Amino acid sequence: MKERIPAEGFLPGDLIKEELEARGWAQEDLAEISGRTTTTVNEIITGKRGITIDSAKGIGEAFGTSAQFWLNMESAYRLSLEKNRPESISRKAALYSAAPIRAMIKRNWIENSTNIDVLEEEQRL
Repeated sequence: MKERIPAEGFLPGDLIKEELEARGWAQEDLAEISGRTTTTVNEIITGKRGITIDSAKGIGEAFGTSAQFWLNMESAYRLSLEKNRPESISRKAALYSAAPIRAMIKRNWIENSTNIDVLEEEQRL
């Protein structure tokens, strides 16, 4: 099965900001309506804070959407931030499946390192 490539996520705060503008609301208005602080609303809009379940419920009710909509958007955005992260976890899993790395480190046969490149090179020797 081919690996699926997710659609690129965008900051949920951008959509919140657009909704506020379309409704003529300020961040303070959304904060009051949704039961959040203005600081929380601002941090969500700027991406400094993720959307929690409670925030998703409040934003969803204020805008007439579902909490799931906002949680899905938040998840997609956060995952899109990770796409540029090195694939060290999958590389490390493959390496640990191919050789007894922990035992080799314990016996000082290879250098103990958190750097996957070093572990792969050491294992080849």
